[in-house]
Parts: sequence; structure tokens; C-alpha cells
Amino acid sequence: RFATLGVTPSMQPTHLTSDRPWAAERLGAERLRGAYAWLAIAPDLRTLAFGSDFPVESPDPLAGSASARTRRVARGAEPFEPKKALDGRQALLAFTRGAARAGFDEGRHGRRVKGLRGDMTLLDLDPVECDPARLEQARVLGVVLAGRVRRAP
Repeated sequence: RFATLGVTPSMQPTHLTSDRPWAAERLGAERLRGAYAWLAIAPDLRTLAFGSDFPVESPDPLAGSASARTRRVARGAEPFEPKKALDGRQALLAFTRGAARAGFDEGRHGRRVKGLRGDMTLLDLDPVECDPARLEQARVLGVVLAGRVRRAP
């Protein structure tokens, strides 16, 4: 229905990891089954945007991607409904293309295509293929703004 209406749901995957310790008690078992169900809301991912909900949560999109991919509260913890986890490509699309669409800016941002602005972050790992546990330790090597390479802070 979101796609039919042209609505982009904006979700914050880190809420799963920070809310999980108390969610069952406050939401109840039935409502919890429908919580953090990103693919149920946007199965084709064309209408899903991820963000951080800063300052409530960390603004780091790599932490959000790790949450979306592992669905774990902490390293070693049992994941919450692991079959609903996203893969690396799905998480990246929600944080890039989906976020640009939610901001009505998909004509300038969110994809690597000729004619778009060319903003990106250069990391020391592949955020799509790496083990999601490594995402929060990734180092920023630099950034590209409007097609110009900048050094890391």
C-alpha cells in the first residue's frame, strides 16, 4: 500500500537493537511480531528509507546497517526474527536510494549514476559483502562531495 500511495516509510534499524530489551513487555507478543518488519512494509525496497533518528540513536549509518543485517542487540546475542534480516545490498539501498527518495532528492542523490551529484563515503571495507559485525569498526578513508575527493577527517 505504501508504494501505491507513493509514500516512503522511514525506518530506523537501530531501534530494533536499542528497543529490543523492553519491546516485548511494552508492545506485547502480538504487536511485537509486526515490529521491525522492514521487508513486509516495503518488499521491493523501492519505497523504504533508513535513517538514524538522531539524536535518539547514533547517526552512524554503519551501525544502522549492522542492526538491519544482524537483528542482534549485542554481539553474540540471539537475533530477533533472523529471517527478517536484510542483506548488505538491501541495507545499503535503504540508506542511500531510499533516503534520497524520502527527501524528494532522488534526482540528485542516492545512486552512483552519471548526472547525479556524486557524494559518497570511502570505507576500508565493502559494506555490502563484509561480515556485518565488522561494520561498526569500519574506518572512513575519505569522502567524495559533488564528485571531488576529500580526505578523511
